[in-house]
Amino acid sequence: MKNWIKRELRLIDSLLIPKWLLFLLYAIVTVLFIVAVPLFLELVKFLGQRIPQKNIPLDYIKGLIWAGLLGLSIFFWPIQVNDKKALLWIWLIKCFVMLGFMLFYEYHYQIDSFGYFSGARFDISLWKSMDLGGTNFYPVFITWLHQHTLLDSYHAVKVTFGMIGLMAVYIFYRSMVVFLKQENIRLLYVFAFFPSILFWSSTLGKDPLVLFGICVYCYGMVRWVRESSWQSAIIWLMGIIIATIIRPWMGFILGIPAFIVTIIIFNRKPRVIKIAAMLIVISIGLFFTKQVFTQFEVKSAEDLISVANQKFIGFARGGSMTAESRILAADNSSVIVSVSGVQEVKFSNKKQMLFFIPQGMFTALFRPMPGEVKNVFGFLAGLEGAFMLILFILAIKRIRWKELLDPIMIWAISLILIWAGVYSFVSYNLGTICRYRVQILPIFLGLLLYQTRSRSAGRDLRSK
Repeated sequence: MKNWIKRELRLIDSLLIPKWLLFLLYAIVTVLFIVAVPLFLELVKFLGQRIPQKNIPLDYIKGLIWAGLLGLSIFFWPIQVNDKKALLWIWLIKCFVMLGFMLFYEYHYQIDSFGYFSGARFDISLWKSMDLGGTNFYPVFITWLHQHTLLDSYHAVKVTFGMIGLMAVYIFYRSMVVFLKQENIRLLYVFAFFPSILFWSSTLGKDPLVLFGICVYCYGMVRWVRESSWQSAIIWLMGIIIATIIRPWMGFILGIPAFIVTIIIFNRKPRVIKIAAMLIVISIGLFFTKQVFTQFEVKSAEDLISVANQKFIGFARGGSMTAESRILAADNSSVIVSVSGVQEVKFSNKKQMLFFIPQGMFTALFRPMPGEVKNVFGFLAGLEGAFMLILFILAIKRIRWKELLDPIMIWAISLILIWAGVYSFVSYNLGTICRYRVQILPIFLGLLLYQTRSRSAGRDLRSK
């Protein structure tokens, strides 16, 4: 310690700056800090006027303290030292988003986070009216636990959800390590700092929870393919359960690719093991499919049209970035525009539904494009959509079709296609789909990066 102090003093002397000037600069910085903090807290109070909390500055300070404590917890995670260093830098940036950038977003929009936080303040007895399987129950319950066991602070709860989002991204990165069979810390930075993942995994709401479940599922599936161990099966099943209790239809979306991969990897196994695995996966798939049909009250194929016209419109009306109202097609079109400006889709038959799916899938995966949404958040989302489309085109050009025979590739592609097919029916609200896309974005981005990687001669295909 003494040697460090002496070294620093020598450094100061080497700068040839008078000590009185250094003290003056120190005093100025101190005064500016004392003046700036109250001014900043006044800004926080102004930007947080929609937040359902009385003392916003105090609430914010609690959030800052809690963010620091959670950041320190990373030192105790049972992971590699290099991963800890990366996660600390990622957490710092994530805190800037949660406690800085998000303030402006919360100022402009009445978001679901406010409802979850205020809903958690109700007496627990009132929750009896709330369906335990309802999608709103779990973020409200976690918030309630946080308020009563940790800190009763909106920003602190938001930080906790942000930490769940950070863990989700890290788990997905570890699944990439298993797939690539090597460490590449740069990939962790790519996934963590990708704009939509960074933003939507830093909110108080369902998105970090669903993302966590899906990332656990991904880690289990990759290990399931590589090792075929029952421990891996338990992991991906846990991931499906977590994602499904938040979004009931995710069991259907995640279960089908799991079934496909199971058929592939157990094709050469002994018959008894093969049959047992098939029965287990089929049972899981049927269970989650039944849950989806029950959720949306689907009793026949004809009911799908009614579901698309009624249920999905309700989901699509969420979100904050809504495209401008405009007519998308002429007579006999299935696309209409509501009074609220949200683009809605109504179908009169199954043929219209089938023809709409490709358009909806494109929107679900890539839109908005630059200029489609006339605000700052829409502009940033448009740049991201354009980047993903360019990356997709490059991936198609550089693809090696033999690599697609890898069971993990089959799983990833089938998962993306199924997700895009389902979410094509809520794609007419560009704000909503930007948020929903985070569910599949790490997998989609990872797939595209893998296909566009450098393939130098004599090097391992997975070296990049």
